[in-house]
Amino acid sequence: QKTRGIPFQREIYTLVKPIIPEKLVVSSSVNLTGLVTNNGQSIISQDNGYTINLDGPKDFTFVTDSLPTIEPDETGEIKLHLQAPNILDTFAFTLTISHDGRSSALQTGNIKLIAPPTVELHNQLGWKKDSSATDATVLLYEKDELIHKIQGVSLTKGVGTVSNLTNVIPNTEYRIVLLVPNYLPRQKIVTIQEENSIVGLPRMYPFDIDGDGAFTVFDIWTMFFVPPREILQLFVTI
Repeated sequence: QKTRGIPFQREIYTLVKPIIPEKLVVSSSVNLTGLVTNNGQSIISQDNGYTINLDGPKDFTFVTDSLPTIEPDETGEIKLHLQAPNILDTFAFTLTISHDGRSSALQTGNIKLIAPPTVELHNQLGWKKDSSATDATVLLYEKDELIHKIQGVSLTKGVGTVSNLTNVIPNTEYRIVLLVPNYLPRQKIVTIQEENSIVGLPRMYPFDIDGDGAFTVFDIWTMFFVPPREILQLFVTI
């Protein structure tokens, strides 16, 4: 008696672009997304037993979100979470997709771990000569996700420094927001460099007297209850 076999289904997968970056910062946790095209005949899904794996760098922590269902000739998004160790070194890796005991390489390469970068902020507070402050706050966003909130940043003659930035990917765009009490917030989209990024922000205007982050009629009302000298020194050095 003949046994009916299961027809072999061709499995081919292609990354639209690399997911794992060439460089990461030590001790960083990053979220990575990428597009995978199913060029084969099987349906990719977690329910069908498909998994994404990172082979090679044993000191890394690697987690994937649930795989989407990707029909043949369709493209789906996969999400990865990668935690890098505190080791300045280069690690070889292979990102694979596995099913029924077979693995296919999606991406191969090396990850170089580098020291945390620095961001140097340049800003003008009103029309003050020294533009100094001791209580600034810097927010760092990846798209709409807050990555860092650094409080107590000092500005000296309009220059402030944020050092030892982790959880960032070098040569990637982030949104930086500078907050100084009584001044309207300023922000800029910047590419974080591997060592030092110099960021020039627009002039900050002292129109947030009530501290709500926006210029409203309440700021005008509050001015009547603040000594004129305190208001003036927000604009110029006196």
